[in-house]
Amino acid sequence: MILGIVFFPPLGIIVGAFLGAVAVEFLSGKETKDAFRAGWGVFVGKLLGIILKIAASFYMTYLFLNALF
Repeated sequence: MILGIVFFPPLGIIVGAFLGAVAVEFLSGKETKDAFRAGWGVFVGKLLGIILKIAASFYMTYLFLNALF
């Protein structure tokens, strides 16, 4: 993931995490199906985490602006 951030920002965060998980699974001796399953899990988890953080940011901004006015 760190290499993805450095070389392909901002999509490198997601793609780098996927490729990193798949690479580590291959290096640990897992089969192709299991390695891609782990990569898919990292991809979905990272994407959902980003979406939830954005939603929380908008909600907190709404609450802040609502308190001001």
